[in-house]
Amino acid sequence: MQLSCNNNLVYYHFLTVKIMKKTLTLLTLAVLAHAAKAQDVDTLINHTDGVALEAGKYTVPGTWGFYAGHNSFGQQQFGEKYLVDDHVHVLGVVAHLNTSTGTVTNADTELDFRIWKTDAEGKPAGSSSLEDGHIDLGNVNLGGPTVIMFHKEAHVEDAFFVSLDLGDYSHHPLEGDTVGLYYAPHGSRSEADIAAIPYRNVFQIHGHGSPDWKDFYTGATTPSAIATHFAIYPIVEFEEEHNSIASLKKNGLEVAAPYPNPALDKITLPFTLTKSTQVSIRVMDVAGRVINEHHKGQLTSGSYNETIDISDLPGGIYYLTLSANDAAMAIRIAKTI
Repeated sequence: MQLSCNNNLVYYHFLTVKIMKKTLTLLTLAVLAHAAKAQDVDTLINHTDGVALEAGKYTVPGTWGFYAGHNSFGQQQFGEKYLVDDHVHVLGVVAHLNTSTGTVTNADTELDFRIWKTDAEGKPAGSSSLEDGHIDLGNVNLGGPTVIMFHKEAHVEDAFFVSLDLGDYSHHPLEGDTVGLYYAPHGSRSEADIAAIPYRNVFQIHGHGSPDWKDFYTGATTPSAIATHFAIYPIVEFEEEHNSIASLKKNGLEVAAPYPNPALDKITLPFTLTKSTQVSIRVMDVAGRVINEHHKGQLTSGSYNETIDISDLPGGIYYLTLSANDAAMAIRIAKTI
């Protein structure tokens, strides 16, 4: 299955796993390797690789906050549109977020991530989303990729939105925890894309009832129109024929298939670093909640085998996420009972 060329996406095959070529600190999910017919899980992204993400702020007296986030204009929700030629299952999102201070004082502030169909105008459709997922601000990987899994996978076709909902913050001051969504630099969204795809990225002013969506490029209150793509990337699943997974590579980080998978008590995650970097390994459930976390600290280049105890977990599906300074990967695993 090919993705729409309007989406500016290019794919290539690495061994038996499809991996996105265009990405920034991309989280790539592998699949269970024991099935004859399994699922390829990819992370979609609308801008090219190698760009430095931004999080612009208002500086004019009387204004405050992020252009794409909490601000004095009461903008509550931000969404990015993705196009596909066929149907996909959306499992969650990878988002890049920051705060105004870089620290968190209200760790239990909840951020909601949603998926929407599109209406005839090209905006998010309806008063309720197809599916959602949540994360507390205290669990966000500030300044880097954060994985948020939806409660259930959502089936979409042709075009869909993923969004970040900041909640009813207009009535509940966050005392410094102003949250912003990163985006690609101005100009990363091409003139052709602007002409061909209305409402590529949108925002919603805080309100009650059905969201009133506006185009971010033409309708935002920023000092000038920003032709960009939001750093909120859907994790989508395709059906593909393959036999096994060998390894995934990204930005100096290589992760091999964990074993055994499914596992009963312990599972080993082999990985290789081509440079010295900070490494953290997390076990997450399908709702995106962190079950446990292992901070490995600064590791030198070389090969490693990290054994993780999962004996206390209920049977089911989980994700191992491996994060380094400039890359993040995750692999879906099964826990048997």
